[in-house]
Amino acid sequence: MFTGIRNEIKAAVENGEKYSAIAKQSDVSPAALSQFMNDLYGGDNQKIADKLTVWLDNKNKANNLKTAPSFVETPTSKKIFNALDYAKNRWLFCCCIWQ
Repeated sequence: MFTGIRNEIKAAVENGEKYSAIAKQSDVSPAALSQFMNDLYGGDNQKIADKLTVWLDNKNKANNLKTAPSFVETPTSKKIFNALDYAKNRWLFCCCIWQ
């Protein structure tokens, strides 16, 4: 019944995920995850499957995030970074406000 979710979790592990990380991130105990993956879990399998589905959905969303555009240094940004470096190197508080 839960073959699809098991296959997706196995694919994630084959792509470098660790079962321990999946268990922690999905709020499933490592023992329950192991038993679920081996079709031996005696508890509420639907609850485990739901948590793993949420984990997979979040993982897929994270993988599909667009990358930020590259940074272009402008004269203004250079002045701001110089002011921040000055404050950092002299243990000063710096507040930059512009309109």
